[in-house]
Amino acid sequence: MKYNRKKLIYIFILSISIIVITSCDEKAMQPEENHETEVTLTISPDPATVNTLINFLFEVEEGGEHVDVTMYSCEVEKEGSGNHMEMEINPSDHDAGHYEGSWTFTETGTYEVHFGFMHDEEMHEEPFTVIVQ
Repeated sequence: MKYNRKKLIYIFILSISIIVITSCDEKAMQPEENHETEVTLTISPDPATVNTLINFLFEVEEGGEHVDVTMYSCEVEKEGSGNHMEMEINPSDHDAGHYEGSWTFTETGTYEVHFGFMHDEEMHEEPFTVIVQ
């Protein structure tokens, strides 16, 4: 079988094109890194005690970096009461991804604190347990 010069150049270019397209497709098919949004809570003073103003600091991170969120809120509920009370939350004036609030517990017990927020067009809610002495 005899090939002329034009056919060989065409086959060469076609082969290179297939290699380039295949390598691009492999990169496109690799999954993106999944950076899950994580929220941590720090309270001060710790442990929480009755009739003491407790400061709450929620830190939101994604991929090890602090991220700002929108539509944030916080609810406090004494375990078993079914009574949800709204805690006012504000973003930190100084640090991205930091949200602050305060609360005075009037009874001892176990409380659920739910920090809700929107990030990347998805609603999230992180529950935390606070034991008040």
